[in-house]
Amino acid sequence: MLEPSSGSRRVVHGIWDTSAIFRPMEGVLTQSGFRPLTLNLKPSNGDVGLDHIALQVQEFVESKIPHGEQFDLVGFRMGGLVSRYYVQRLGGIERVRRLITISTPHQGTLWAHMVGNPGSRQMRPGSAFLSKLNHDAAMLERVKFVSI
Repeated sequence: MLEPSSGSRRVVHGIWDTSAIFRPMEGVLTQSGFRPLTLNLKPSNGDVGLDHIALQVQEFVESKIPHGEQFDLVGFRMGGLVSRYYVQRLGGIERVRRLITISTPHQGTLWAHMVGNPGSRQMRPGSAFLSKLNHDAAMLERVKFVSI
């Protein structure tokens, strides 16, 4: 999946999750020569917008990764959208070498209509948040981007 290096891998969990969901993956990545770091997004239930949650990723990166060091970013479900926002809107494009999203609703999810909080509304198909993010998705060609 990724070649081992001294670089870091950041993993960002999805809605209602915590970083604990990545513990099995962290062990495999560490054994393969990677240095995984995870963070707990708060709140992780969509009570605030994904753009606000992405600020936590930005703060985490600035506090944990030396300036100028590139890293790989893995986002799971909602965490993939949060990671994309960080890359596309908060300067992450200059730091992220690879962006990998897993089960991320890049075009939205109908499930989001079941919950009315800000983060869920942003994940609805056709939301202003997704429309703006997808409008300039071509910038992701500057990083190695894959969606699984």
